[in-house]
Amino acid sequence: MTELAAAAVEEAKKADSEIRISAEKSSALNNDSYSSPTQAGSSNLEQPGNPSQSNTTLFGGAATDSDNSMPAGFGVQVNLPTGSLDLAQLNAMLDAIPLDLTFVDANGITKYFSHGDSRVFARPKSCLGRHVLNCHPPKSAPVVKKLLEEFEAGTKDKEEFWMPMGDKFVYIRYFAVRDQNGNYLGALEATQDIAPIKNLDGINRRGSDQAQ
Repeated sequence: MTELAAAAVEEAKKADSEIRISAEKSSALNNDSYSSPTQAGSSNLEQPGNPSQSNTTLFGGAATDSDNSMPAGFGVQVNLPTGSLDLAQLNAMLDAIPLDLTFVDANGITKYFSHGDSRVFARPKSCLGRHVLNCHPPKSAPVVKKLLEEFEAGTKDKEEFWMPMGDKFVYIRYFAVRDQNGNYLGALEATQDIAPIKNLDGINRRGSDQAQ
């Protein structure tokens, strides 16, 4: 494991013990309704400042928000190179993916996180519109800053960490996001509990009907 990965794993383990306390505090502070990406800069979102909660991954916090209501305008159609979806379908599809997804733009601002039922780490809505360096413990700042600088410079396109956490085995991946011309658009964090995958054995061609 690289020095960068070791630092992130150590920080994640320290922050994990603070998840419950942070979740209770942030839940009380963040009962605002879900904001769409176009509202990321609006006044109802906290602006960059001192971090108010501990975090277990580089891009997010250890807090919960129960209100996942969709904003107005979810009937808008989104045309993609390989098809089209309305916003409601796109949101539901992203939440159905068994990964914690968090996107930080080229300026380091947290723009989006998925909020499906399979999340390993919860996210506080207060992270939206804030700089990523203000959304995690200060000790992690050098790790995050170095990774984003490498992504932006083009010297690195991905990074990965993994660690056991209770009955979970957490696999965290970071990807540089670029357009077709190679311009840096931001970074994507994808987190997954791969313990069930690690435990797979044999062959299953019948899905849930597979004989035990």
